[in-house]
Amino acid sequence: MIVSEYHRPVLLRKVLDLLKIEKGRIYLDATVGGGGYTREILKKGGFVLALDADINAVEFLRKDADLAGFLARGELILENENFIRVEEIADKHGIQKFQGAVFDLGLYLDGNLDPDDLDRPPRLRREQKDCSERFGL
Repeated sequence: MIVSEYHRPVLLRKVLDLLKIEKGRIYLDATVGGGGYTREILKKGGFVLALDADINAVEFLRKDADLAGFLARGELILENENFIRVEEIADKHGIQKFQGAVFDLGLYLDGNLDPDDLDRPPRLRREQKDCSERFGL
């Protein structure tokens, strides 16, 4: 699965322009998903604390060969956590402040998601036609 199949951030260029990435500075990607924002921040020399409550997103990124070097050098910290715990997670990694942050709060359904799968967020149940985001809260 390539990133565009997992999740494509629609406001990528605009968000990057607003973040004004500076080399060596630390950024938060609070909802990393397929890693679109994170990849671009890393390419521009920023460090990233990337969080996602969806273990499938985190595992997808951990297996990505393009990110292996960033993970090994500590330029990317990837955690299977809800952003509600960002302060605790940042403290754990010795991060005192972020230069900028991205919270991509849109609902997406990747190509492999079964809408009736109750074990994986986000999901859309056909029979109820309602959206439910259960992120371990």
